[in-house]
Amino acid sequence: MHPRQLLPREKKKAAYAAALVSRYAHLPEVKRIARCAHSRPCNGSCADALFFAPRGSHRHVPKAIHKAEQLRRTMEDSQRRKRENVLKHSAPGAAPMPAARKERLLRELE
Repeated sequence: MHPRQLLPREKKKAAYAAALVSRYAHLPEVKRIARCAHSRPCNGSCADALFFAPRGSHRHVPKAIHKAEQLRRTMEDSQRRKRENVLKHSAPGAAPMPAARKERLLRELE
């Protein structure tokens, strides 16, 4: 499930990375990279494990990016909890639940 079609260069890179992972899969450092969240076993040969790593993967991510993602996730979770609490503790129909698509909009242009 790719968000967009991969370019030929990206496909080659993914194939090469998957080949490297399968070649060195016996090494403990590579085993950590090869773990992915598929329902079927893939032995690290799938490009998805390398390009679109799942949330709990062992793929190295720079610390600044990891912390920013962690902070964003925390902020979104707290906003979601707050919305749920406002809905719980208000009269029925008093606090309408905004559509998820509308929430992401910063400002509407005319």
